Amino acid sequence: MNKHLHLVSAEHMSALIQPIRDTQVRIYSSAKHIFTDFDQVQPLFIEQNAGALFAHELMIKTHVKMKIVVDESETFLGIITADGLSEQAIQGRVTKQSKRDDLLVRDFMQPRHALKAIEYTDLLKSNVADVISILRHSQEQHCLVVQSDRASIKGLISASDIIRKLHLSLELNQNPSFNDIHVYLKHHADDLQLLSA
Repeated sequence: MNKHLHLVSAEHMSALIQPIRDTQVRIYSSAKHIFTDFDQVQPLFIEQNAGALFAHELMIKTHVKMKIVVDESETFLGIITADGLSEQAIQGRVTKQSKRDDLLVRDFMQPRHALKAIEYTDLLKSNVADVISILRHSQEQHCLVVQSDRASIKGLISASDIIRKLHLSLELNQNPSFNDIHVYLKHHADDLQLLSA
């Protein structure tokens, strides 16, 4: 018999707990509402030795702007972005010794040692405005969230998710960065008042 598990009466339980809806996310809402948690959502990853052209086509077809790069044992190595695999980036890597078809994801990835991240425990104590503030100088579209005590990537924050959840009038097809969000909010102070209500 389980000594820690007991049945209780539901007689006085009248409220239902429900997930927060995107329409309810505000600038001062908890930052956890703009966070993609890899405990809840399968991370999108690609192997470092996959062809760069294949990865670019796959990202375009699936409308994905970033993938986690792993090795054959699924150890985190870095990230790859759709912008990082642009035609211009690919052309810049083509030489007499290396043809387009020889280029690999690892040739274009941002290695983990070059990435900055937000600590998960800090994220839980923060709101959306705090996240935008800390990332305001970033031209990136994604920020990893880590759990240092587990030496793990816990999830990520996406600029496009913030824009969608706050209902900002920024064009997602222009690939806005965290800096773009900050500049938008700075120039739309009246929107900021609505977002914080």
